[in-house]
Amino acid sequence: MHYGLKPGTTVHCMVDKINCTGRVFLEPEHPVYKKGTKFLFEFVRIQPCTDQSEMSEIVVRDIFGNEIIAEFCAGVVTHHLNGGLQYQVEGFKKGKPVLNTALPANQMLFFDKD
Repeated sequence: MHYGLKPGTTVHCMVDKINCTGRVFLEPEHPVYKKGTKFLFEFVRIQPCTDQSEMSEIVVRDIFGNEIIAEFCAGVVTHHLNGGLQYQVEGFKKGKPVLNTALPANQMLFFDKD
């Protein structure tokens, strides 16, 4: 929908993976985000991690409104919880940015879960 594809359009893609049967999965170049660059993502919420009870997840929203789980944290949360968080885009999966979750120290706030 956001890629502006029409019949006859050339699409630049990366090979995302090749499965055990030889099927090739392609990831088209994102129309906004570029791999290796930093962008500001809108903070949405903090939620419990579904598979590890001692951890939480930070959810952010990309420019198209897609929610992305951006940070798995055990006792660490950013202090910019009402604005945006800057993340480096490491790649893409199904059209959504995969974010580098190593936050710089100036975006972190440590807390006790109790």
